[in-house]
Amino acid sequence: MGKKMNKKIIFVFIFLILMSTSIFAYLPKAQMKIFAVNSTNTGMDANLVIEIKPGTGKVFSNVNAQVGSTTQESERNAVNAAERINPEAKDKYDYFFEIQSVASSIDGPSAGAAMALLITSMLNDKDLSGKVSITGTITEDGYVGDVGGIAAKAKKANDVGIKLFMIPAGSRRQAITNDSGNSQLVDLPEYAYTTWGLKVVEVETIEDIKKYAVMDIANIDINNTAAIEKDEYIPETIEYSVALTPMRGIVDKYLIDANNILSRTEDSINNSKIKDSSIVQSLLSLVDYSKEAITQAKKYSANNYMYTAANEAFLAKTYLITIDEIVNNPSIMSEDSTIYNLRIQEVENKITLTENRSKFCSLDRLEWCISAKQRIVWAKNKIKNIKASPSATSAPVDKIMDYSYALAWIEIANDFLDAGMNNNSPNFVESSEFKDLAQKYIVDIENEIVLLDAAAAKDEDILRRLNAAKTNYEMGWYVTALYDAASAKGILLSRKEVDKESFDENVFLISYNELSILKTPKANSESINVWSKLYYDHGLFYYKNYLYYKNKNTTKADGAIKTAYSVVSLSNELYIVENLVHEYYNNAGNIVVEVVDNKNKKVVSENNTSSKPNNTTEKVYVYSKDKDQKNTTILYVIVAGLFLIIISIVIELERYNSKKGKIQKALLELEQKLSEGHISKFTYEDMKKSYLKEINAIEEKGKPIPSHLKQQVIEKEEKSKKNIKSVVKKVTEVKKKR
Repeated sequence: MGKKMNKKIIFVFIFLILMSTSIFAYLPKAQMKIFAVNSTNTGMDANLVIEIKPGTGKVFSNVNAQVGSTTQESERNAVNAAERINPEAKDKYDYFFEIQSVASSIDGPSAGAAMALLITSMLNDKDLSGKVSITGTITEDGYVGDVGGIAAKAKKANDVGIKLFMIPAGSRRQAITNDSGNSQLVDLPEYAYTTWGLKVVEVETIEDIKKYAVMDIANIDINNTAAIEKDEYIPETIEYSVALTPMRGIVDKYLIDANNILSRTEDSINNSKIKDSSIVQSLLSLVDYSKEAITQAKKYSANNYMYTAANEAFLAKTYLITIDEIVNNPSIMSEDSTIYNLRIQEVENKITLTENRSKFCSLDRLEWCISAKQRIVWAKNKIKNIKASPSATSAPVDKIMDYSYALAWIEIANDFLDAGMNNNSPNFVESSEFKDLAQKYIVDIENEIVLLDAAAAKDEDILRRLNAAKTNYEMGWYVTALYDAASAKGILLSRKEVDKESFDENVFLISYNELSILKTPKANSESINVWSKLYYDHGLFYYKNYLYYKNKNTTKADGAIKTAYSVVSLSNELYIVENLVHEYYNNAGNIVVEVVDNKNKKVVSENNTSSKPNNTTEKVYVYSKDKDQKNTTILYVIVAGLFLIIISIVIELERYNSKKGKIQKALLELEQKLSEGHISKFTYEDMKKSYLKEINAIEEKGKPIPSHLKQQVIEKEEKSKKNIKSVVKKVTEVKKKR
């Protein structure tokens, strides 16, 4: 009896082993053709070889001199993406990668989707037999990203015998060089199948990749593979301030301009004599980006995200200026182009005219005046960089894009000046009162940049604003310098958090709630704090996107929350500066009008503007400030600062108490969903862990303050009270003397 039982146990054991082998069958080694393009946009092929062995999830790379430095990141992303839809393989295998190529270089990111495809097919015991390939990047959660040279890669894939070629979603429109040597725009899936017999399909996710990887190629009907619509979220409508009304008009104007250019652009590209298909493809991509930007700008404007809409409209117009110039004047891309040099001179002339026009911007609309001056200097610095390094940009299209940005900045500077003109107000003049503060900001930012990592220290947005602040300072535009420097500081400070591997949503919420005063009914009815309000709403836009993608696409969600934090940090810094500037000009004292002749010699000085100087004179407005007013301003700033601190503490306590209750309620609902079978145990454990982490963070913040920290707070409060008493005493003394 015992022997029979032992035989049964052995039989069952062997059966289970055989069953587990069949269930988790995989190809231990496989290879696949991957594709790249060279400098002449000619397709090249290489071999991707992957070996899978039992292990713990390690990734090994045989990186040779031809492989880019980003390849290893692509390999890790590919493994994570493949295991995401093959969870039984999680941490059970080690992966060995090798790229065999005679090419001068292989772009690592563009091979990421191919790595994910090959691993997925291997884990599903599917031999691709050299008939399937793909181009595109891959994120760790399985989203396929855009790459260049798709048409050339598809042609090479067909030449080496590939029967099914996958491309990133949204890239089916491609430029092909025909037999006559001219470029033509085609729908690649249709063209490739009709002309070469190659089946081309769009994929957006690792799930799409797997679907086609395990499918019989003969069963794929190209006529039924419609263009994939990318998942997109448009946040609901928000209330916005009357201060932002001029921006809506500017957005509408830019959309009209962009549509006018767009209406003639596509036909122009089709009829152009440009033979280089890579340039035609770049132009076509810009057309697609422009169309999307125009569509988005309309949606964002309709929902009152005014800066978000303006940014999209601005980009669309910039792209279309670039396309228009290249199509109408192809020689503009040559190294020593006459038309390009003429265009640069035209922009310089427009900068001079706009700079002169900025002198007549109105004091009661100073924020629009300052924003116009910022863009004047951005354009000025862009042209300066172009002239200093005329051959620095290797790509011809990028060279024209730089010029287009300068031109677009000058145009929007004039739009801002239109919003900033009021004949019934004195002119806005930069005050030297802000000279020292602007300089301090600039020095502090430079010191901070030295301490950052190399990538952060080269952040284009930070450097553009910092360099503009320096130029403004040299020109005596100290208020504008302060605005640019404050913007750079806001972005710079946010880098310390967003560069961390894991970003805490609460960091954003704390910064966002500090400025909740900007969304009150009173604030919405006021025409001040234009730019802090614009950026504040822009940050809200990205935060709402984060909430939408949080449980759907971790890559998009991570990017959205980090952008939201950077934008709101910028808004915080601008809010401080805006209030300082408004406080100064609102209490500037006497407005002295100096009338000078065309040789800059003073003719007369007066305290009113009733006299009419002749055509050879100019009015220069100068603001003077009495000492007692200056002291009063300091008092206001200190009191306002203390008030904001108290308010922020109250809001923070209320927010944390409220949030804790909401999380506890969410935990109960989570338990209910699990018991009813609406969510999996895996999802339940993951979300419960996240909720408990948030509660722990809230409780940590609610712990009593240690005695030594309490003492420090008391000392700071006493010091602040003494400062206030001192200022009040000085103000009283000055008033008595008067």
